[in-house]
Amino acid sequence: MNKLIWIASLLLALPCGLIAQFSGSDPNAIFSRYNSGPSPISSGDTIGKLTFRGLTPSNQFQIGASILAYASGNVTSNSLPSSLIFRTGLTAAKNQMIITDSGRIGLGIMTPATSLHIPSEGYQIGFNAAISDNFYNTSDVAAGVRALRWYNGNYGSGNLYMSLTQTGNLGIGEEKPQERLVVKGNALIKGKETIQDRLFVGTDYTPHSSLSNYRIFTDGGILCTEVKILFTQNWPDYVFDNNYRLMELKEVEEFIKNNRHLPDVPNVHDIQDNGIDVGEMNAILLRKIEEITLYIIYQNNEIEQLKARLHGKAE
Repeated sequence: MNKLIWIASLLLALPCGLIAQFSGSDPNAIFSRYNSGPSPISSGDTIGKLTFRGLTPSNQFQIGASILAYASGNVTSNSLPSSLIFRTGLTAAKNQMIITDSGRIGLGIMTPATSLHIPSEGYQIGFNAAISDNFYNTSDVAAGVRALRWYNGNYGSGNLYMSLTQTGNLGIGEEKPQERLVVKGNALIKGKETIQDRLFVGTDYTPHSSLSNYRIFTDGGILCTEVKILFTQNWPDYVFDNNYRLMELKEVEEFIKNNRHLPDVPNVHDIQDNGIDVGEMNAILLRKIEEITLYIIYQNNEIEQLKARLHGKAE
């Protein structure tokens, strides 16, 4: 240990450029120092370089990787902004990653614009979880489509868990979601869910203008144990008001002959085009029941009057 310290001190004290090599079974470490004269470092100058070399089968030392530090900004008396460049390669070391003086990291790009910058050239980021089933995610940039996908299983052959497209659509179990959220399979929501526009169940039916105010559309039945409708219109108890005009039965008969449905009741074409408003229809049916009740009461009064007359004549 003392020997290494002594050698390092000697290297730093020498005024000329030197290379210190520590060879053996471990990778070589080369420290370069150039000092032709006392001149300050300026922007762009190399500060230091750590090079990893290895002996090839042809007995040549080749560079496998290196880390370069250089002055990447304006050097002042109190600051030396510097960046680190990491180089690797097969036949020659190439710039692969940079850590800038501002802390930004670039992978495959030397001028990162964000904290972590990976250019859109098909790069993928994978994670292997330390559990029995592996987990990884990929980025897809084919044909200009940027997306993130999460899988479980072996890399390249796992089952899709979730996908996020460049348009912000999220698919759970769906590779290419066409809506903001697509869940392929069963879903359980514990808590409150708010839908501010429309809900389509089992259908993608697009309503026409007359149905634009409705919120839920379903293709099939709805099974429940209770339905309560808040009716905001005038409930037809007004039928029993003294000033309510009850149509004469002759008028009702004439209306039915001409229109083939009861007065104030939607006809078949209205129902086919607009459906049935359950609350409104219940109110209409109740009004008709109340009107029929009045007809029965009036007819019963007439019958009682006729009975009284007949009884008087019989006496």
